[in-house]
Amino acid sequence: ALARRASSEQQPEATRWRVVVVVGLGSFLSNTASSCLMTCQALWLKEVFGWTSLHFGFVMMATSVLGLTLRTLAYDWLQRKLGLMRCASFGALLSTAAYAGYSLVRRPAGFEWRFALFAASAACGTTGMILTSGSVAPFLSRLSSKEAMGRVMAVASVTASAGRVIGPPLYGRLYV
Repeated sequence: ALARRASSEQQPEATRWRVVVVVGLGSFLSNTASSCLMTCQALWLKEVFGWTSLHFGFVMMATSVLGLTLRTLAYDWLQRKLGLMRCASFGALLSTAAYAGYSLVRRPAGFEWRFALFAASAACGTTGMILTSGSVAPFLSRLSSKEAMGRVMAVASVTASAGRVIGPPLYGRLYV
């Protein structure tokens, strides 16, 4: 009886489609922004620091290692501590701080200051992406009835993928 009650508390009888759509839209926008960043980062690093594609590769490797480490060692603990939506919201806040930090790196200053701001922004952006992306699908699953679970998971997958697909051509149009 206890297992049945816990199961019914986690799965609502009716799917909360309005919330699913809002979270899906947020996922789309977040993935669009991050794919725009990935598209322009190599050009931006060349302009700001004079770095080559090899340097860009090292940046991507370092942020990937950070992301894997955070996902493996800290995400589960943080998600249980904050809850799924707070974790996603904190991730979105960190991502926003990262974009603000990137925009400040261009200001004339010494290399050390610009590099420190870039590294901090990259760390915030990676952490934000890990927290946000790891929270959306589990949160959406809590909004769905058992019958609509496949459609809700499809919304999560399609909105994230669409953002990653739309970002690069959108950035290309903005860059020109």
